[in-house]
Amino acid sequence: ASLLAIAIYKLYKPLLRRIKCLKNLELTQKWLVFLASAYSAFNLGTNEVSNVIGLAKAGGMSNPNAFLALIMALGTLTFSYEVMMTIGRDIAPLGPTSAFSSQFGASIAVSVANLFGLPVSSGQAIVGAISGLSAYKGERVNKKLLVDIVKSWVRAPLFAGLLAFLLIRLFSAGF
Repeated sequence: ASLLAIAIYKLYKPLLRRIKCLKNLELTQKWLVFLASAYSAFNLGTNEVSNVIGLAKAGGMSNPNAFLALIMALGTLTFSYEVMMTIGRDIAPLGPTSAFSSQFGASIAVSVANLFGLPVSSGQAIVGAISGLSAYKGERVNKKLLVDIVKSWVRAPLFAGLLAFLLIRLFSAGF
């Protein structure tokens, strides 16, 4: 994702310099960021949501779509703002060019991984794209925050696995 973000930035930046009218430049950047965000949302549906649907189906839910929609709405309303601010503001400073390049590079990386059937995280891809592109540009990258994020990537599956193990043991013991 970092390498793709850097490549897109290197291609995209000179093209923007050719636009002389400030209004056209702003409009172009807004639309490109919007399109990159839409592509990222598509990837979220093809990548992360399919994992949840697959687990729900395997767990016996015949039609998990309504349940999933409710859970996604609840998650969006409760926790997404802080996550968006952390990724979009706190890792490194993002202007429109960096935002587009990072978002688009991360989305391409996730799409390519999906084509090969590789399990990847959209969140990890965007964090890698932002931090890699910002480091390439010589901008300040919040290394302490990155270390905390990586620690959470290690802790979360460990705790989830431990919780799953304990619940299976509890329910298989007849309680």
